[in-house]
Amino acid sequence: VMALETVHLEWLYLSRLHPPPVVAALRNCRVLFLQHNRLRRVEGIAGFQNLEFLALQSNFLTDFSGIERLPSLVFLDLRDNFIESEDPSRLPSESLQILKIKGNPIANDETFVKKLWKTLPVLSELDQEEDPATMSRPSSSYLGRSMTLSSMRELEEEEEQEEDGGALRHKRWDAQKSALDSTQSEVKEALEDY
Repeated sequence: VMALETVHLEWLYLSRLHPPPVVAALRNCRVLFLQHNRLRRVEGIAGFQNLEFLALQSNFLTDFSGIERLPSLVFLDLRDNFIESEDPSRLPSESLQILKIKGNPIANDETFVKKLWKTLPVLSELDQEEDPATMSRPSSSYLGRSMTLSSMRELEEEEEQEEDGGALRHKRWDAQKSALDSTQSEVKEALEDY
């Protein structure tokens, strides 16, 4: 069984991500796209130990529930939700490097924004702005480096495969696409049955 690292579940009008089959199917993913749904909470992803990238923009979220227990999370997009007040310490402080919160009422609260910079020691980018207090924070994120390393490895493999006619690359792509389509279908069915 091929483990999916990237899962796209955007624009599915999901109102929750809680049924056990959904959570089990996504447990090992590293990149999860859940934007443009109807999610009010994401407590079902609390056990995703490998999740590094989470896109939750344009949902109905009002707080950080479930996000605080994602120890590997590096990139979090919460733009265009309904978060009015929240405690920055509920975010994964040891890993979160890029955070997007524009379009939430709380994004206009200067006190909250200052708390974010103080509470999240590795945060290097907030809504595409660097920390104004200190420019000594890392400018390249862990996610960027890890994705770059894996992307470089994949690119090297693809270049080698292209020299061999690219047949192996196309087989691998077809297998990944088939696995992704299958998992997305299973998740959608589980949600409909739930």
